Amino acid sequence: MLAEPHHRPRRDDGIHHPEQRRAAARLDLYLMHQPFNDYYGAWRAMEELLDEGRVRTIGVSNLYSDRYLDLITHHRVVPAVNQREVHPFHQQDEAKAVQDRHGTVLQAWGPLAQGNPDLYSHPVLRHIAATHGRSIPQIVLRWLLQRGIPLVAKSTDPARLRQNLAVFDFRLTADELTAIAQLDRGRPGLGFTHQDPRMLELLLKYA
Repeated sequence: MLAEPHHRPRRDDGIHHPEQRRAAARLDLYLMHQPFNDYYGAWRAMEELLDEGRVRTIGVSNLYSDRYLDLITHHRVVPAVNQREVHPFHQQDEAKAVQDRHGTVLQAWGPLAQGNPDLYSHPVLRHIAATHGRSIPQIVLRWLLQRGIPLVAKSTDPARLRQNLAVFDFRLTADELTAIAQLDRGRPGLGFTHQDPRMLELLLKYA
């Protein structure tokens, strides 16, 4: 469900015609994409879909901790998931701690820093990858899993898809986890967050 600047979200936004509505009953997770416009109204509509059994779980994306806490304080249903940008340069420790307290899973989008070349050339990650005989993406995905963070790693390359799945037969050491923790820059890849007016201006170009 995308940010829409010109109308209040309806209960069936994103489920437009009969076939999509039938498919919605089989959705495991239905997400609200951005915390803009009438996201309160959108969330209440999603709660109704959940009550009717048309979706199994509902969640959100890109809610920073202030808006996340605001949402759960004023609604019945706590999001099952909050998808946030999480990778070694933007580790989201504070967000994970807040969501863990309230039972919402932090899920990583952009786990490979959206192709940032700094990730693939960083000496710390290169050293850890060489130690385990793995690629840097595999090290990063394993790091997320050991932090208890599920992830969305997109690829259309069959070889890369297989590589992304080959992360369950090794573990990073405590020292390696500590070394990766030192890479946190505390800011998203774009350099500004969903709390910055520039983000809304950017999104409205595509709404």
